[in-house]
Amino acid sequence: VDEMKQRWQMISKEEERAAGETNPERYVDKMLTNYYNVGFIHMLFPNALILHVAREPMDTIFSAYKHEFPAGPLDYTSDFPSLAEMYHAYRDLIEHWDRELPGRVTHVRYEDLVHDLPGVAKKIIEATGLDWDESVLDFHKKKQAV
Repeated sequence: VDEMKQRWQMISKEEERAAGETNPERYVDKMLTNYYNVGFIHMLFPNALILHVAREPMDTIFSAYKHEFPAGPLDYTSDFPSLAEMYHAYRDLIEHWDRELPGRVTHVRYEDLVHDLPGVAKKIIEATGLDWDESVLDFHKKKQAV
């Protein structure tokens, strides 16, 4: 909880500076470990879209393995057996949330995003209740962090 609160405060300050707003209508938290917090997010924000983007297991594990994270809590990413164990625990927890909160998590396959970004992006934006804006597809041209 403290970690989430600190992250929100840090991001909130940066967003305020960038947008001039003090109370955003929407908030996106792309933290890799948010799957731990699905129940908590559901309780705090019952109308929030909880989006889970799943990638093929070997692609996920290899991507984490080849990324050089700073020393600390992600040290397990440099060890294949640890990554495999963590991946299985992650999948078990996602399945738990699907059983306990059926339909609450919106699942998207990463590969579908790659092969049909316009189609999948439109469905995601629709699920948020926002109007479609073609500039969503130009995320790579944005100067601010995405």
